[in-house]
Amino acid sequence: MDAVILAAGLGTRLRPLTLERPKPMLIIAGKPIIEHSIKMLPPQIDRVVLVVNYLAEQIEQHVGQSFAGRSITYVHQEELGGSGAALSAAQYALRPGQKFLVLMGDDLYSGEDLQEMVRHTNAILVKEVAGPGRFGTVELDATGMVSAIREAGDGSPLPPYLINCGAYTLDHQYFLLPARLTPKREVGLPQTMTQLAHLSASKGGPKRITAVRAKEWNSIGTPEEFALVKALPRFSEHAPKSIRP
Repeated sequence: MDAVILAAGLGTRLRPLTLERPKPMLIIAGKPIIEHSIKMLPPQIDRVVLVVNYLAEQIEQHVGQSFAGRSITYVHQEELGGSGAALSAAQYALRPGQKFLVLMGDDLYSGEDLQEMVRHTNAILVKEVAGPGRFGTVELDATGMVSAIREAGDGSPLPPYLINCGAYTLDHQYFLLPARLTPKREVGLPQTMTQLAHLSASKGGPKRITAVRAKEWNSIGTPEEFALVKALPRFSEHAPKSIRP
């Protein structure tokens, strides 16, 4: 099974930390984020497609053509334009007819959560929080399946909030969907994906999108979040190796 890691972004919210290195190469517990990400992948993943752009040579030099027992394929995204555009850049690098996992290159996930994700064909990782902050929210229907994903501040429902953790399981039907834009006029992966839940009968009917609830997830989108994650016991430089990711 393939995993796509979206690692092309400029990391503008993380500056000055990203002035000379890409987000996935920031160091947590002595290792770059990208190394944690690959090592946390479930055993079903035997191949990783890395979508790169900004300072891509640093990622390629560190990861190489194979890492942690998995083959690595690089896709250079020439023009940045949102998570949906990044995933579309990887379309022809993916093995046809198979489902695949998608992760953000600047987030840290748990192996247990990713193992649950690959059990499904269409799924999104979510986490219940008291307030959504800068994150988009996920809405469920009466059966507990995903019905909508909203941008941050876009009329979110009352609490408790389910925020989008930026991990998805998809298959190639995703690439047949019309691209949906975010308010920033970028192609949004979740906005495009949620069309699966509303397909007409002539296009195969609605598809169930499972909301997998994260047991552990850490976003590293700002210098403040980076400092908080580095202070967590599991990522501490002094933590026993047995509890590090």
